[in-house]
Amino acid sequence: MTSESTGPLPEEVRDRLGRGETDERFLVEGRHAVMAALESEFVVEAVVATRSDDAVGAAARGQSVPVSVMSPVAAATLLGFGFHRGVLAIARQSDRDLSVWATETEPLRLVFLEKLADPGNVGTVIRNAAAFGFDGVILSGGGASPFNAKAVRASATAIFRVPVFFVSDLAEAKRWLPKVVWIGTDLSADSEPLEAFPVDRDDPLGIVLGSEADGLTSTTLSLCDRVVRIAISDRVESLNVASASAILLHAFGEA
Repeated sequence: MTSESTGPLPEEVRDRLGRGETDERFLVEGRHAVMAALESEFVVEAVVATRSDDAVGAAARGQSVPVSVMSPVAAATLLGFGFHRGVLAIARQSDRDLSVWATETEPLRLVFLEKLADPGNVGTVIRNAAAFGFDGVILSGGGASPFNAKAVRASATAIFRVPVFFVSDLAEAKRWLPKVVWIGTDLSADSEPLEAFPVDRDDPLGIVLGSEADGLTSTTLSLCDRVVRIAISDRVESLNVASASAILLHAFGEA
């Protein structure tokens, strides 16, 4: 890695690393994730490595991103946890506007998440969305952030390839995406069996997933155009939301 600093970290970089995720910035851990961030539309402000890496250095220089090298012990002390991934980056969170994107893109496949509490589940759903050809993920307020370190890791770099948006609730998403057929998920007897659900590949669809503990709220269910259920045995009450998302996104996806 050339054009890198091996001296003390710039105070601004040290301060941002110490704060971790904020409303404006987040940390990206690991070589593959940092490379994906540098190659994406996200703004990467700094890269910090515990060892030289020519590919990361070249990618950072191409984006005029400063690179600093520090020892693993110093990195762990600053971050507050053992850091073994070799490289991390500080990136700015996305500020995409759903109303503008919806007009410009006319997406066919979307996922809406209502207050998922576990950032690992959020990241896994984003990864599944990328795997099955979905165009974007929309999150309601009150849930885990997709820019949480655990969510970023669970997304396996998909956070840099699938746009994410924030809205207050499904009603707001429907205002900006009036052509989308929103498909809720629920185990009630009124829901339609997934295996019997007809899928028109030309229709824009949105899969709506609820929180781990309570599923979709009654208000959100009432806003869905259709409601489906995944058949499961009576040995469990429900599927983990990330597992359910894989089944549903495979069934309705474009991949």
